[in-house]
Amino acid sequence: MWRAVLLIITLFSTLLLMAMLTLWVRSHQIADYWFFADQRLSAPNQIGMTSIRSMSGELGVFRHHHLEVLNPGAPRFRHSTEELEGPMTSSVLVPSFWNKLGFALATDQPDSQTTATHSYLILPYWFPTGLTAVLPLIQINQFRRRRARYRRLREGLCQACGYDLRETPERCPECGMVPLAR
Repeated sequence: MWRAVLLIITLFSTLLLMAMLTLWVRSHQIADYWFFADQRLSAPNQIGMTSIRSMSGELGVFRHHHLEVLNPGAPRFRHSTEELEGPMTSSVLVPSFWNKLGFALATDQPDSQTTATHSYLILPYWFPTGLTAVLPLIQINQFRRRRARYRRLREGLCQACGYDLRETPERCPECGMVPLAR
């Protein structure tokens, strides 16, 4: 049961990894924007807009709160693209160690002229790509080790070091390991 669940999680992680790699490569030529409108917030006349931006090797999540009513006919989800004409970078508020790595997190509070608040989180694509690659890489490594162990057992080699045990089947002269009975 545990192996089946781990296999399903690994396959899902592999699919996410392929999607991240595809979006990462695409983000250097085409900027993608996904917009989600949400009117179910605390204030009845407040709408929220969440947008996800994929551009220039960055994945950004932006949250906007406005004090206005959402048009009933307006779409709740929208996607748009634009071609990039050159390298673009996001504006960073305060230079720091994390900003140099490509991360950014900020919240703009409303002032007396505006009623909107904006929050954003920017991640470099290498971060979610690396996270989604961990489990598949671990599984590939374990698969390779199981195959090598099976091959060594089948060919009469020491399980620890791979030394040929046909002449000395009771103990490996190279590392001293006692082989398991077949």
